[in-house]
Amino acid sequence: MEVREISGSGQTAWDELVASSRQGNIFVMHELQSVWCETDPSLHLVRLGCYDEHGKLIGGQSIFRRKVLGLRIPTTLSIFYAGTPILPSVVQDDDLQQRAVLSALAQYSIRSFPFLKIEFHPTLKDVRPYLKEGWHAYPEYTYVWEISDPDAILTNIQHRKRKYVRKAREQFLFTSETGDAIVADFLRLYRETVKKFGWHPGDVWIKILRKRIEWLQTKNAVRLYTCRTKTGELLSAILCILSHINQTVYSMYIGYDHSADSREFPPALDCYIAQDLSGEFSYVDFSEAPQSNLYGYKDSLGTKSTPYWKLETPNARRWTKYYELLGKIRRTILK
Repeated sequence: MEVREISGSGQTAWDELVASSRQGNIFVMHELQSVWCETDPSLHLVRLGCYDEHGKLIGGQSIFRRKVLGLRIPTTLSIFYAGTPILPSVVQDDDLQQRAVLSALAQYSIRSFPFLKIEFHPTLKDVRPYLKEGWHAYPEYTYVWEISDPDAILTNIQHRKRKYVRKAREQFLFTSETGDAIVADFLRLYRETVKKFGWHPGDVWIKILRKRIEWLQTKNAVRLYTCRTKTGELLSAILCILSHINQTVYSMYIGYDHSADSREFPPALDCYIAQDLSGEFSYVDFSEAPQSNLYGYKDSLGTKSTPYWKLETPNARRWTKYYELLGKIRRTILK
């Protein structure tokens, strides 16, 4: 068994691997990962392939590095499971073969990228091959909402939230919108929202995100949902990325008007999205909830808290602090 970098000509084999894998989703597909790098010149992709003795690709992994002040530094992206190991289902069903592939990837990546953090897709449960190679692992939870039955969506949420939803449907307007104007309004609200968490995305980051939204629109892979007052004022907007390969909607970016003091419209907008997409998709993945009020809210919708693993090499945290310092210097230079 051999691990080596996949060349540019290997993109077809990579997408075939993704299509045969339970870890398959839009964020690990070649085209999206390439666009993410093309829209951000500081981002560089290294794709590893694990090959059996016959030269067949039986596993792989994408690793992203960011160029900061001349250095290539491994980085995790703010998209779902982009760096997860990828195993075809036939390999994952074979415990011995699964452990062999994961061990090979763990050995190669820790040797080649000693300061690295990755996420396992929730379908990968066994981190022992990585632990044996010296990696550290800790559990996290994502929140997955089953939406295949549109009638059950409202029925299964918390009783108080159902009252909020019904009230909001009388007070507000919910829809999906397109066009440059709504994208600009969404980005404005998003900027205001993330300031609550101490993050201030600059103009360069916003420009990159806008380019990515434009590309996703050409692929019918994004939907922007809004909540407005009856007189048309925008209260909230949620950008969802649509992953047809695994029938999952990823609730990616949320912006809302902080002056609007309402408990009703957030669950009502989420319910609108779920019911609107239930004919095309089976799940909404909300990602982790770093604060108790956020995971409490997601629980109240009837989501299922689903564990997954985050892994890091022994010195990754120390390296991350250095990387964050370089990032601050870079942002200062770009201003």
